[in-house]
Amino acid sequence: MKAGAQEIEYEKKRGEKVMKFKEVPFEKPAPDDRTTMRWYRNQKSVSIRTVSKSKEPLPYKRVKGGLMENTKTGEKKPYICREFKREKEVWKIHKNGSEFIQHNFEGKASEKIVRRKSKEPVTDRDESKNFKERLQRKLPKMSYIRVLLYVALFEPVIDFWIKTVDDTPLVIDQATVDSICKDNETAEVIEITPANIEKLASYQHNKNYRLDVYPSNLEIYTSSADIKPVEENSDLGYSNAEIQLKGYKPKFQKTKALVINIDGEEHEIARYTFQEFEKIEENEKENFVMTDSGKAVVAEDEKRFQEKMEQQLEDEIKEFEELAKIEEDLHELSKIISSNLELQIYYKMTDIDICQLVDKMTGQKLFEGYPADAIVFLRERGAKNG
Repeated sequence: MKAGAQEIEYEKKRGEKVMKFKEVPFEKPAPDDRTTMRWYRNQKSVSIRTVSKSKEPLPYKRVKGGLMENTKTGEKKPYICREFKREKEVWKIHKNGSEFIQHNFEGKASEKIVRRKSKEPVTDRDESKNFKERLQRKLPKMSYIRVLLYVALFEPVIDFWIKTVDDTPLVIDQATVDSICKDNETAEVIEITPANIEKLASYQHNKNYRLDVYPSNLEIYTSSADIKPVEENSDLGYSNAEIQLKGYKPKFQKTKALVINIDGEEHEIARYTFQEFEKIEENEKENFVMTDSGKAVVAEDEKRFQEKMEQQLEDEIKEFEELAKIEEDLHELSKIISSNLELQIYYKMTDIDICQLVDKMTGQKLFEGYPADAIVFLRERGAKNG
């Protein structure tokens, strides 16, 4: 089957999109919202997912006979069994997989990635097990995490994250992996360091791989029995989760609404909040403070920011008061000038300093007590008005 025909056939099998996530402004979850916490990187990082159910009931439910029933109308439709995983589902699997990898790998000399590629389309099988067994025969006893990736439809790439069980340096070169490859495959060795491990493990952000062409029947992540699972607690209210976040600083936060389209109208089913936190190191604990928005900032920067805001507010108030006083002065000056014909003539003569004009009867300056800025402003306005 040609590539173009494959893509068309694939599009037919994807099925209709019933629900979708919609980004909304971030909002802090309610204290009793159901929260799932995941600790990884030896508890240096925490990811949180919080869900708040809306009052809107679920519009569809699964019933017997492979059907979906509309809870409002009672209408029943065939349930769509997808041949390919949903893109959002794959993104979430890779997001959790990134945490899973970083929980077990740190970028040591005992760790490597071996990347296997197939030269032929693979439609219904996963040959990575045979490759893994061949690799294991060439190396000392090892632990591994296997990751299934796709560069295109039916074109898989397999990443094997491997490490020695006793933490001794892992020695494997390109010649070794070439020797175990069959005619229809290639492989390469990728070095892991503390500086690049997060980027390498974050497959959900890697634009070289597609998220929408995963067959539903294939596992994306598998591992050896000695690989540690990510610590997870899914039986929490958000208020309890906050207590456990003491000593952590926010790294990322976003809120999304889960909506469904019924007869052309969007209905919100639930609202999800996603947050990531990093442990505050001992030497920076005293430097961080939490703002009202839930964002951690350096205490000294926050102090300077607050001082700047307070000074700016004071300046704005002072400027407003000065403008109000000038407006009041302008009103009085306008009345003085409009009632004196001689003064109006002087006023329009820009070479005359009207601030120095003296009342012949009293000997006092006519504009004494009024700010010069108000007089100049009024003269300019008078000149414009002719």
